[in-house]
This record gives sequence, structure tokens and C-alpha cells, in this order.
Amino acid sequence: MMRFTKKVLLVTGGTQGIGLEVALAAAREGARVTVCGRDTTKGEHAVQQAISQGLEIDFSECDVQDANSVNRMVSQLVNKHGTRGPG
Repeated sequence: MMRFTKKVLLVTGGTQGIGLEVALAAAREGARVTVCGRDTTKGEHAVQQAISQGLEIDFSECDVQDANSVNRMVSQLVNKHGTRGPG
């Protein structure tokens, strides 16, 4: 059905468990998905799991308790996907 075509989704804590399942489901529906977390090994595993299902997700290392880390991640996402203003 592709309900999320042209949408960008960030899933914090999306490298495992429910977060990863949400990320994979959104990717199946056409979203451009980035998962973030502190553990790069888990992030790489999440990306590989998506690839094994014919999906694409990105991983961004980020500690959501650190404002500088969050700001870097958001800047990277905006640079990669752009931003859409109101209207």
C-alpha cells in the first residue's frame, strides 16, 4: 500500500525489539527510515536485518540524552533528506 512514501521516519531506540519492528514496518510502507542508538554493532545488525528482508534503513549513532549528539544527528538527517516547511 506504501502509506509512507516520501516520508522520513526517525526511530530512536530502533536497533532492536519493538523499535526495530516499527522501523521495518515503516520501510515496508515506503518510508525512508533511520534508526538511532548508542551501540553501532546493534545498528549495523539492524541495517543487515533490513537488507535481508529487501528493505533499506539507515543507522545513526546517537545518544538521545546528549543534546549535541541529537543536534548532529538531526543535521545529518536534514542534509540527507532535506526539510519541508509549512504548507
